[in-house]
Amino acid sequence: MKIGIVGLPNVGKTTLFNALTHGHAAATAYAYTSAESNRGVVSVPDDRLDRLDEVLQTPKKVYATIDVVDIPGLAEGASQGEGLGARFVADIREVDAVAHVVRCYQHPEIAGADGAVDPRADVELVETELVLSDLELVERRMEKTVKAARSGDKAAKRELTTLEGLTAALRDVTRARGVAREREDEALYRELALVSDRPVLFVLNIDDEATPGDAMEEHAAFVAWARERGDDVVAVAARLEAE
Repeated sequence: MKIGIVGLPNVGKTTLFNALTHGHAAATAYAYTSAESNRGVVSVPDDRLDRLDEVLQTPKKVYATIDVVDIPGLAEGASQGEGLGARFVADIREVDAVAHVVRCYQHPEIAGADGAVDPRADVELVETELVLSDLELVERRMEKTVKAARSGDKAAKRELTTLEGLTAALRDVTRARGVAREREDEALYRELALVSDRPVLFVLNIDDEATPGDAMEEHAAFVAWARERGDDVVAVAARLEAE
């Protein structure tokens, strides 16, 4: 399984990556200091495997692993290649799930930050760019499907109907994950591999002095909004965990 860490610049993505992987990737207060994604592997602790190892005395105990990709920060206009947008979109298409880091702290050293903490606005900016990149992909697919449908291909006609509904939703800035679909459409969605169709875990990056419980309560409206959409939320002091 591969998880991509995404979010706006300077929200703590690389710091979270270092905390998870025990890595030492450079984390700065300036946007676009790296054009490359950081990559690492995390072992998943398993009490069942530990117990089996104690009983069987195996020569080597191997935990399941998760590949973690720290993807460069996304900026408004990324779907059109602004900032590191092209790299962002290319890298996120490789992952199976998304850890979306959201800044829930104030830090005067962060370049360009206005100090306001608004997790939902930050999330919507990122998701808009993801949806727009998906829309471009789906519209290209539709151009090919229309030609096949006009020739009388029944499968193409059904696909075209699905793509038309999906296109309408994406144009309304609805992420693909929120679009209702028939079971017969699942193969098409898997083939499209839309970036806004990935499972999402929101990571609220909080002050070192804050507690996760207090942060979840403070941002209860955001937590409720995310969970209503089928996403989950955790709060982490990434810098503290990385240390």
